[in-house]
This record gives sequence, structure tokens and C-alpha cells, in this order.
Amino acid sequence: MVWVALRRLKLVFLLHKRPDQGRVLASSCFTMALAIAWLSACSLPVVTTRPAALFPSQTAIPSSAPVGTEAEHSAGMPSRSGVIGGFRTTGSLATGRGGCPAILLPNGQVLLAGGEDGAPLATAELYDPLLGRFSPTGHMSTPRDLYSGVLLKNGKVLLAGGEAFSSPLASADLYDPVTGVFRETGSLSKARLDGASAMLADGRVLVAGGYAGPTEGVLGSAELYDPITGGFLPAGSMTLPRYLAAATLLADGRVLITGGYRTQREGPTVSAELYDPRSGRFTTTGSMGTARAAHSATLLADGEVLIAGGIGDRGPLQTAELYDPATGTFSAVGSMAEARSGRIGAIRLLDGRVLMIGGSESPSTELFDPPTGTFVVAAPMSVAHPGSGVALLADGRVLVAGSGDPEGRAVAEVYVP
Repeated sequence: MVWVALRRLKLVFLLHKRPDQGRVLASSCFTMALAIAWLSACSLPVVTTRPAALFPSQTAIPSSAPVGTEAEHSAGMPSRSGVIGGFRTTGSLATGRGGCPAILLPNGQVLLAGGEDGAPLATAELYDPLLGRFSPTGHMSTPRDLYSGVLLKNGKVLLAGGEAFSSPLASADLYDPVTGVFRETGSLSKARLDGASAMLADGRVLVAGGYAGPTEGVLGSAELYDPITGGFLPAGSMTLPRYLAAATLLADGRVLITGGYRTQREGPTVSAELYDPRSGRFTTTGSMGTARAAHSATLLADGEVLIAGGIGDRGPLQTAELYDPATGTFSAVGSMAEARSGRIGAIRLLDGRVLMIGGSESPSTELFDPPTGTFVVAAPMSVAHPGSGVALLADGRVLVAGSGDPEGRAVAEVYVP
């Protein structure tokens, strides 16, 4: 079976040659909308997407106009169901970057840290929705992209693992929005990039699987970060090693982990499993209808989980399915208009619909409507953002910033439902 995987965001959706790996597909994910947890009095977060990367090699029009004014690009079009939405360009990033999540902070600003712009970055920026502008903030202890980024209940942000210069990292940083400073915290026991991560109901953070480099390959082990002690502890092992899997915190406190690659030589898996924080154990659950990796996973208002896109045995997918925690089963729903994989922005809007952004070379977007189980075309972006950071703002708009596409790296825009 031909191994299909995803490389660093600087190579998103470009095919390239590697002397030791041949021709591969590049793509990358991680919006993290876990910041919604803070805005909902630390309730259970919505896990929207996962970052994507390939096993590391072993060898627009920017506008500074505030969001409240008409920017240079404003697109709106009726969807197939008559829904209207639009994008407006907003202030540009100071540094073009891809491969990092956009994380909503308790003060309403959005953090974009690290990522890469031809090389891994240690710099970070804050987006102010009121001014529609980006401003620099502190530096991480080391450059990193493809890391796990999670807003903690104490308001700080954990940035764990990832890679720098094609080497997986074990180190982790904490960002304090009050001081604007990054400080090192405890390290992972295993260096890993693109581990599946989710904040638990008790505030700890689960990081499972990922890729540890050519020697150890795909990991099955898991770790828990404790914000009180600032350290990581072993959390057992998944039923399978997984890389480019998705982790979603369910309403009952368990974590659903879906799909991913088990090895470098095999295609993606249909299997899924559950982590129970009370027992500290991973157990299998129903299998997906389609094998997939580098897909999105979004918790819906009714407690089900939307699984969409990703890479299948034959390339990027348009299909989607729903996981029902009550029955432990997956069921098919309508397909997307466009295949999407890698860094898919899958954001649950305040009205319960899910906005699908990126994961392709097209500026197209679409909306999933839970009552009908269908996707409809939404307004296009000004440029393609295949590797952007995506975050739901406090007022219900959606920020899309950066890209894996050189033409759109510094471009940012805001979706108005």
C-alpha cells in the first residue's frame, strides 16, 4: 500500500522529491477552539481539528482596516440553502507563518505562536479583534511548529512538543497572557510532533501518539500534563500507535481518538478508541466507515462528533460521518463539496453549524448543518489558507490567519456569519 502522508506546512499541498522518501503529499492542521471552554465558564471544549505533517525527512492583499470597517476584500454569496456569510480582510501578520494553531485567550485576543515561514519560528503575535490588528508578544524558548497547543483553565497556554528543523521536540512552553511571556515547563517523556491532544474536564491535558522520528516511529504512548505541578506523567498506551489522529473531549469527560496512521508503511485506519480519565485506560469503540488520517473532529451541540475529510487510502476525502457516544457507533452524513485534509479549520459557530475552512488549495468554504446532516457552500475567502490558524472569536466571528501558501502567509481575514 502506498504511504500517503503530510509534510510541514511550508510544503502544504505541494508534491516534492525527497531522496529517502520519494514523492509524497504535503499538508498540515491545528485550530484549537479549546478557548471556548474558558468563555463558557470552563465547560467542556470543542476540539475542532488536528495539525497534519509528514514524517520528517531523515536526512494577497493585506489590510490594516479594523474589523468594524470595510476592508479591501469583502465576499458574500448565498449558499445552496440561501445562507449568507462573508469574509473581510483584517490586519496582516507581522511574520508570515503556518503550522501553528490560533488560540482564543480569556481577554478575547488570539495567540499565534511559532509555526514556520521557511524555517521554524520562536516568535509570537496577538490579534486584537477590536482593533483588527496584530502585535508582537514574547518568544518561545525554542522554535517549534506542529505542536500541541491548548488553553488551560488558569488562562495560560500550553505549547508542547512539535518539531524544529525536522527534529521532534520533547520540550514545552507556557504562555502567560498577563505578562506576555513564555516560560519553559516540564518536558514530555517522548519527543513527538502532531500528537493528538485534548484538555480534560479536570484541567489536565492528554497528549497521545504522534511521530517520534525515524528510530521510534509512530507512538502509541500517552502522557498527561498537570498544570499544578507543571509536569507530564505517563497515561498508558492507546490500543494502536497513531499519528495524525484526532482527539475530541466528549460531554461525559471521555476522549474520543479517531483514525490516523499506525506505521509509515500502512494506510490510515478506520479504528477509534476512548480514553477514560477515571480509569486511566484506553478502550476500543466502533470503527469509522472510512479509513482516514489528518481529518477534523468537532464536538456538536448535541454531543455527537463530526468527523470530516482527511487523507484516505486513495488521497484527500470529501466524506464525513458522525460519532454517537451513546451507542459508540459511526454513521455517514452528507459529503463536503470539496476534499479537505491536513490543517482543516472546523469551527462550531454559535448557532451550532460548523464552518469548514482550509485543507485545500482553494479559497472555498462550506457549512455543515447538523439538523439536515448536509454541507452547503459558504462565502469564499480572499485567498486560499490551506495551513492557517483558525479561531472562533468571542462575538461569533471567525479569524483565519496565515497559510501554508507563500502568497497568503501574512494574510488574515474574518468570517462574519
